[in-house]
Amino acid sequence: MWLPAFVRVSAVPFGALQAAAGRTRLWTERDSVPTLFLDLSPDAHGLRRRINTVFQREGWVISPEPEAADLVLIDSAKADDPAIDALRTLPVGIIVLAWGADDPVFAGRVLWRADGVVDRDDTEEDWLRAAHEVRAGAGWISPQLVPRYRAQLNASAMRARTDHDTWQRVLTNAEYDIARLVVLGHSNAEIAKERWVGEGTIKQHLTSVYKKLGIRGRSSLISLGYKKRRFPDE
Repeated sequence: MWLPAFVRVSAVPFGALQAAAGRTRLWTERDSVPTLFLDLSPDAHGLRRRINTVFQREGWVISPEPEAADLVLIDSAKADDPAIDALRTLPVGIIVLAWGADDPVFAGRVLWRADGVVDRDDTEEDWLRAAHEVRAGAGWISPQLVPRYRAQLNASAMRARTDHDTWQRVLTNAEYDIARLVVLGHSNAEIAKERWVGEGTIKQHLTSVYKKLGIRGRSSLISLGYKKRRFPDE
């Protein structure tokens, strides 16, 4: 089964990380003490207590603020784009806590911007393994949510193949306008002059365009524009 690299799940069983005499902590004494910030729904009191207990038992410190944490575990009900944008300004790993495969969060883009996703019904070992992997710079998908992820990937790929307005759907108006001018052969300086902005602004917009379209640079943008026969009448 293929998965994107940033969400690929390790095949090493969690039990292999346990010592014969008892559970081995998922961090070593050489590491700094790991810290976790919980951003759960107000009514999730029981779940909050359980997560606190599990992580504190493993030596994690529960942080009162995300700025002081290594990792943020955020409830899917609170994980909208503004919340993820705010967290992305911090040097923290982000794990979304989903509420089953039918969670509405799968309908948006939030999960693709997080570092991992766990389910409320995952085992405690999987919660800890997810935290360990994300803190180490890898990614994690709850094993029971992998089929839902695959279905979402397939649906996204199908939309990309059939939607003729993909660029307009994923780019802002300014980004779309600049991408259009680049495909039509305009230089950054020409675009900046025509739009009355600095060249630095044009470069920033193009960097965002490349990231959103999954391409490497200007030549790829122009090639993709011609390949998809965009703007044929201009």
